[in-house]
Amino acid sequence: MTDRFSKPNLLAALERRADELKKQYGFDENNGTAQLKGKLDNQDAAVAYGKFRLYHDLIQQLDDGSLLRR
Repeated sequence: MTDRFSKPNLLAALERRADELKKQYGFDENNGTAQLKGKLDNQDAAVAYGKFRLYHDLIQQLDDGSLLRR
């Protein structure tokens, strides 16, 4: 049986995905793209960082209600 769709479940799922990328690549949400150097200087890491930022942006916008506002 799957969990019902709800805002808390969606936020938790997005947080889990962001955490997986953080664990895999060692991203710091407060460091921006400056961290994409050294071992993270590759296309895979850049794409993963884009997803990481997207997940955090969606979490913020869903949490404050701004996602659906114009």
